[in-house]
Amino acid sequence: QELEGFFQKNKQQYREQSFFQLSQIIFTHTKHGGQAKDVAKQALSDEEIDLEIKSEAINFNSVEIDERYGSDFSQKLIDLYIHKKDDPTCWQEPITSKVGAHLICFKQVKLGAIPSIASIRSLLINDWRYAMTQQ
Repeated sequence: QELEGFFQKNKQQYREQSFFQLSQIIFTHTKHGGQAKDVAKQALSDEEIDLEIKSEAINFNSVEIDERYGSDFSQKLIDLYIHKKDDPTCWQEPITSKVGAHLICFKQVKLGAIPSIASIRSLLINDWRYAMTQQ
């Protein structure tokens, strides 16, 4: 019962590899410092900027994305995709990475499957035990 609850609460971390084809515009910390997210938000409201022209097309899996932009960036993309699935408008609110703030336009996404509890039971038990020792 506790294991089921732990799995439901943490199942996203067990998701298999996802694939992303998207366009992005990055507002780097190097160029914009701590204002990167604010500059990205401003670009969204600036009708004179053609975001598609300024964007970079990328085609990566979740592992490559995390290596390039930080360990939780693919999860941020998945969350954005899931929450905006019914409203596929490009260039939503910026999401942040170790590099800066990103405006994203999804072209194609293939979400990795979330495995069954039975298929990852021993891993899940180890993770649950570890989590219990950290409380």
